[in-house]
Amino acid sequence: MQIWQLFYILVKKLNLKYVVITTVTRDDLDDGGAEHFVNVINEIRDTDKDIKVEVLISDLNGDKEAILKIIKPAIIPPIAGINAI
Repeated sequence: MQIWQLFYILVKKLNLKYVVITTVTRDDLDDGGAEHFVNVINEIRDTDKDIKVEVLISDLNGDKEAILKIIKPAIIPPIAGINAI
């Protein structure tokens, strides 16, 4: 089982209707963790389209490809914010 699948199980168990997904900066990952965001969003949407998802992402090292992974039309959550200084 993948971490994003566990996340969804917790969301359902708690009967949440709105979730905020955030992270610490993941400079250790090539895409800054963008793929993890996509997987969690997809897992939630594939199993329960009524749950609203908000993401608060890091700057992803300014990697436009990583940012586009999250904000492309099929993935984009209703609310997105970027943690940047």
